[in-house]
Amino acid sequence: MAAEARRFPSKIDGWLVFITTCYVVTQDRLVARGGPCRRTVPLALIRTLRSTRSIMGNIALSADRIEITGEFGELMVSPRDKRAFVRAILTAAPAATVEGDLAPLVEGH
Repeated sequence: MAAEARRFPSKIDGWLVFITTCYVVTQDRLVARGGPCRRTVPLALIRTLRSTRSIMGNIALSADRIEITGEFGELMVSPRDKRAFVRAILTAAPAATVEGDLAPLVEGH
């Protein structure tokens, strides 16, 4: 039986109907949706997760972001529950590493 997908709303979810942002972690991929934009990243390609305050454009409405990098390039997200989001990624992609300020969120994972 396939694992259930987990939905992680953005920190500023639903502010306007057309700007709703969310992130879905399935058994094998991360789907990031922001308004009309959608990006799908295979979890096997994720290498690092780190906290950032970069204001570079991406599917993240908050400046308090998680930068996800890997063979696919870079994606910035701003889930409301960082701990649950990072743990969901690590459960599905155990080869990924967590750096910087995010590391204490997953100690003992």
